[in-house]
Amino acid sequence: MARTLLWRLQQWTGPLRRLPLYRQATWLLVGVNAVGSVWGFWWYHDQLAATPAWKWPVVPDSPTASTLFTVALLLQLAGRRLPALESWAYVVMIKYGLWTVVVLGAYALQTGSLGAEAALLIASHAGMAVEAVIYQRVYPGSLRGLAAVVAWSLFNDGVDYLAGLHPTLPGPEVRTLAAASAPLLTLLAATAVYPVAARAAAGAATGAPSPDGEHDVGNGDR
Repeated sequence: MARTLLWRLQQWTGPLRRLPLYRQATWLLVGVNAVGSVWGFWWYHDQLAATPAWKWPVVPDSPTASTLFTVALLLQLAGRRLPALESWAYVVMIKYGLWTVVVLGAYALQTGSLGAEAALLIASHAGMAVEAVIYQRVYPGSLRGLAAVVAWSLFNDGVDYLAGLHPTLPGPEVRTLAAASAPLLTLLAATAVYPVAARAAAGAATGAPSPDGEHDVGNGDR
């Protein structure tokens, strides 16, 4: 039975896993993420207006993540990859995607209320995490980039919750969860990205093919 379930899961997820191999799909995600990034920065506009400009790099977490991912996709399409940037984008996409789902989902469960905006945020941020997981298997990032983003993300978590620069929370009920889950999700995201990046690094050292058979969508016809 377990083998049957695994086979069915592979059948269902197969098209998603092949998504990075198709230029049209990647261009579509570029557009979706670009629009989402613009909307995300607008969502932060009140907090940014009340925050000194020199602190802005640690304020708009999710739109910054989706912007980095959009740039990584564009470089992949152009055949000019930056694996360190890819690692950075993958980790923050997974982290902040899951963080939003956890925090807003917990708030909805505690209050018994889920508004339309919260539902949209949960769905779109879950998509962020899924995108990153899919693309990092075909276009693995670098270990140096992974180490850098983990250090930055843990620093960002510290200033978010020690200096009060965290995203606006739906209510005080989830502040403890938000603060505790942020560094844990940083490590979880890094754990998800590390094995593929490590195998790619080992493959590059030995001349072996990268995980999942890396393809260059920038030069493909699809």
